Amino acid sequence: MVSTPAMPSFARCFVALLLFGGGALLWYLAETRHNELLFVLGAFALCLGFVAAAFGGMISSVVSSARATRFEGIRTTGRVVSSRSTGVFVNNHPMLSITIAFQTREGARHESVARCVVPLHQLARVEPGRDVVLKYNPADLAQIALLEVVRPEARSTAH
Repeated sequence: MVSTPAMPSFARCFVALLLFGGGALLWYLAETRHNELLFVLGAFALCLGFVAAAFGGMISSVVSSARATRFEGIRTTGRVVSSRSTGVFVNNHPMLSITIAFQTREGARHESVARCVVPLHQLARVEPGRDVVLKYNPADLAQIALLEVVRPEARSTAH
């Protein structure tokens, strides 16, 4: 399986330097012109530069590994074992932590947890016992990407 490369270190450094430089320039202009808006923008740019320098590699590697699993993982079906709310809501829809049992292509059974936002009107689709289509990373079975929930009528005709 080919993984998507993380943001190259030179690009990450360039972005960090650009943000640091822009923040320092805005901060200098804020001091010379006594402008509070420039001061706030400069501080914001400096903070973003720090975040890009310190965490840019980690953030880009997490995003790229999730993207690699979704697009290059091995497709299989699984069954929802449990689902629970994480307490996080996105646009008034709950983010759920869904435990899914699936079988690898080698025949080994495994359980992994997927976190995803589920619209309120579709909560019944992720109740325990439902079949789901997912992709998993064979190098790290904990990395799964939930693709779709199989409708009961589709499940009954397929078996």
